[in-house]
Amino acid sequence: MIYIVGWLSIYCALAVGWLTGYRGRMFAVLSILFLGVIAICRGNVGTDTANYEGMVDVAQHIENWGGVELGFSALGWLLVNVFDSEVIAVRMIAVIFVLGLLCYIQRANRDEIFFLLTYFIPTFFYQYSMNALRIGLASLVLLFSAQAWGRRHELKGMSIGVGAMAFHYSALVSLLFMITATKNWLSCRYVLLAFGFLVIGGVGFYVNADYMLAKIALYDAHKSPHVLSGLRIIVVCSVIAFGVALSKLPRQYKLRLILFAIFTGLLFWGFAQISYAGLRLLDLLWLAFPLSVLIVHGQLGIALNWKMKASFSIGGVVAAVATFLGFLGSQGIGATPFLPYEWFW
Repeated sequence: MIYIVGWLSIYCALAVGWLTGYRGRMFAVLSILFLGVIAICRGNVGTDTANYEGMVDVAQHIENWGGVELGFSALGWLLVNVFDSEVIAVRMIAVIFVLGLLCYIQRANRDEIFFLLTYFIPTFFYQYSMNALRIGLASLVLLFSAQAWGRRHELKGMSIGVGAMAFHYSALVSLLFMITATKNWLSCRYVLLAFGFLVIGGVGFYVNADYMLAKIALYDAHKSPHVLSGLRIIVVCSVIAFGVALSKLPRQYKLRLILFAIFTGLLFWGFAQISYAGLRLLDLLWLAFPLSVLIVHGQLGIALNWKMKASFSIGGVVAAVATFLGFLGSQGIGATPFLPYEWFW
């Protein structure tokens, strides 16, 4: 199947580098371009594709923007007016996502490239380029945020991260996680930063109160489909936490990362038992946690050891398998399922 071929192209790029000692980015770029073709040239594929076509169609009229993230609304308005087609506009969001990944990889160091290929792409690429487009764009911004943050440009990284909320409000939760997981909890600076982001979130909630309350009501009306829902995310985060425990990070950083990931994961999973919103929060964790790990390694100037790399690799494979099983389970269901795959033409 074409999804498997896309994933295999990533591992082929890694294998070529490992076997030949090639240190360049060419094979990684080629594999991302191949994945991009799958996402951009899709037909009626991707669970929420039809919904997003409707959203960008509505975004043609600025008076309809109320509540929806400003960055996404503006982008949808621009694309649908340029291309005069909501169908093409949605595919162009996939183009932006792929170009963003290529820009990231051109600026990335060796560890960041490894993380992108072994974890981020297997876990998120198809979902974020073909389905959950708003959180996909927000996650792309968070990648650039973590990249600057890990280079000790903390203020720049956080400023970039704030921009992620223009595409999905829930990026605030990811930012708060990244701050808490990477900073000393007892420092005045941490308290001020956390308070500042909470204020930003409170203001955003107040300004878009009707939209937010409607979302809360929607989630309250839906329960998690199963008691084990979200377990795949817990498993993946546990694999990464195991890698952190065996990494070269100093002990205090290991404890902070692992303890906060465990606490947050159990909290969100428990919340998921009573509300579907808990699953949405868990979705944020399996990007925010590994990004925090990457940030701490970068700030301390410590390269990923083979154990940490193995945890990213195993986590990515587990996530990819779970994603594909989800595709199989929803085959033929809805207006635009992931399977069967069909080309735009």
